[in-house]
Amino acid sequence: MENASVRPLSLNDIPAAGRIIHRAFAAAFRRHGYIEPITSAESGEALAAAVYTADPAGSIGLESPRGRLAAVSFAQISPTVATIGPLAVDPGSQGLGLSTRLLHETLALASTPSIRLLQDSFNPVSFRLYAHAGFEVRETLALAATAPGGPEPGAIPRPEDGESADSGIWSLRDIAPSEAPMLAELDRSVGGVDRTELFLRLAPRMRSVVLDGPKRPRGFACGFLGRGVWVLGPAWAEDGRTLAAIVVGLAQRCVRDHESVATFIPTSRAELLRPLFECGFRVSHLLNLMVKGDYEPWRGAMLPVLPVDVGEVK
Repeated sequence: MENASVRPLSLNDIPAAGRIIHRAFAAAFRRHGYIEPITSAESGEALAAAVYTADPAGSIGLESPRGRLAAVSFAQISPTVATIGPLAVDPGSQGLGLSTRLLHETLALASTPSIRLLQDSFNPVSFRLYAHAGFEVRETLALAATAPGGPEPGAIPRPEDGESADSGIWSLRDIAPSEAPMLAELDRSVGGVDRTELFLRLAPRMRSVVLDGPKRPRGFACGFLGRGVWVLGPAWAEDGRTLAAIVVGLAQRCVRDHESVATFIPTSRAELLRPLFECGFRVSHLLNLMVKGDYEPWRGAMLPVLPVDVGEVK
């Protein structure tokens, strides 16, 4: 579809964008034998609305000469880092080069020193597309979630630090709104990205905790309420088991009976994976964190930012 035109998306495009995302993800996941994560057009619309709201200026689409939206892309763009996703082409318009064109248009829009996205590891088509555009795999992540109700009751792992019960994870406390600058600085110091604006924008549906230490915080975690799911990240601690304790402690504060918890867990962190598995997290599939441009390897144990780090080409 060489004559398709690129244009910014508006709020009026969200229902159509949601239908494209739903059909594209369903087709890709079914083709590879996986259960699709976006189960309805309504779920696709909710995702489209969320990522559009996060950064309207990063939302574009390809439109056919007849005025039909055929592909959509969303990006959250800061001065130093851009995160792409989701990027979806309607199944009826696939095979016409729209994925390549839309990705190139998105990259031109997101001209930052570092551009990041998540790619389903089972999908060789999207991997080739991203690799050809200059993206490299930097981490492999396991998308994991709990059953409704969150982690299993009483399943908080203890940090392996030699501390007594009343001075270890039990000192976990909520981060007050007035401490937002402290949270942003913690996140920046370990992730290398200033996400102050993101925290302020998502504050109404965010809950955060910190594990205090004698001289400085030993770790923190943030959770965002989505569509019946608390998505966790960013989160950091010096070691994986301490981070697992913080994550489970936050999750148990957040959920109600009908809500689940989801997060991306770095597969290289066995000391984080194992205790989270023991607490009821189950993996649906693996994804590659792909980066074009600057990238600082994660220090300590980390979870990425789910609401803005999810991205995939369909």
